[in-house]
Amino acid sequence: MSGGVISLEQLLMDSQAAAAAITATRLLSLGLAKRQPALLAFLVITAGGFVALSFFPLNSSSYFWAYLLSQGISDVIAIAVVRELFSTIVEDYPGIQTAARWVLNGAVTVSVVASLIVIIPMWGAAPDSSHLFYVLELHRSIVFSLAVIIISLLLFLSHYPLRLQQNTYILSYLFSAIVLIDAADALVATMSHFMFSRRIDMAAVVAVGLCFLAWAILMRRELPLTRTVTYRTAKEDELLEQLESLNRTLSRVARR
Repeated sequence: MSGGVISLEQLLMDSQAAAAAITATRLLSLGLAKRQPALLAFLVITAGGFVALSFFPLNSSSYFWAYLLSQGISDVIAIAVVRELFSTIVEDYPGIQTAARWVLNGAVTVSVVASLIVIIPMWGAAPDSSHLFYVLELHRSIVFSLAVIIISLLLFLSHYPLRLQQNTYILSYLFSAIVLIDAADALVATMSHFMFSRRIDMAAVVAVGLCFLAWAILMRRELPLTRTVTYRTAKEDELLEQLESLNRTLSRVARR
């Protein structure tokens, strides 16, 4: 550990690491990790990243490079979690599943290209802070694109009466909250002269840690869903027929 007295920032980060580790342990103990490997990787990287950072002083260059590395890995895995989540939600609709992957890949690609357009002309212009600027710019672009995808996911879940596991709904809403918290944090940072706000960052750490704990508490062992379901209203039947029609159309497009 770095130094004798633990700072508030370090205590909060250690607490989030513990919350992520508890959630990962619950995921494994309930037998859910096989179906959600990207989610398990995200929790492990979150916990491991904060533990690794705790070994360096906050203002040291070692902390700086460890942060850049953990942030980059976390962003890549977050993309995989959103993709995995969409695939789970629409696993009975392969056409929509394929289209969702296209949209996610396209949104992330566009955001990264847009960031590179901003970054490349400034390459080397500010040698003391350039690496931080480059990583934060890419991070913000990725998290904003994921936030748009996540909002679309929430609208989708609220509109269609899908037959899903309770854990899938819990994951959808709580991981959505984590992404949107990160997006809000990044938005505030874009308005800061120093590219970050320590108070907002710490508030985000607390909020994400609480999401992890809620996740761990609410997760349940899954039972097979019954495939014969009677829908209660004509409206629900109509919505599901719309979904089937969209799936057939997208399946035909995907085969071309």
